[in-house]
Amino acid sequence: MSAVAPISNPIVGVLGLAFKANTDDMRAAPALDILPALVSKGCTVKAYDPVAVPNARRLLGDQIAYMASASEAITGVDAILVLTEWNEFFDLDLPAFRQLVRTPMMVDARRIMDATLATQAGFTYYGIGKG
Repeated sequence: MSAVAPISNPIVGVLGLAFKANTDDMRAAPALDILPALVSKGCTVKAYDPVAVPNARRLLGDQIAYMASASEAITGVDAILVLTEWNEFFDLDLPAFRQLVRTPMMVDARRIMDATLATQAGFTYYGIGKG
């Protein structure tokens, strides 16, 4: 995430670890490539997934922090990275989330957020991937 490169010791909050929603399947999950790359670039990664944390922990180990909720994963972060399209992420209270982050940047790799609502909430929004 070159967008956080100018930030000293960036923290990235990741929403979703599983390959797809409603499963704990980590096979071919983008998180397996993306999160180690972020860590190797000096990012601290805080991640939340409603189901896949045990499998992710076996594969990623302790190089990232595993959080108990989406709000815990994004508190104090410089960027939010959405990797799995869990239903609970569709209805996030974006204005409330905006108050929790240090830097209001969102990279939505699944394009599940409403870009207009994210922007209105004060986020710099980047939608990538399917769409």
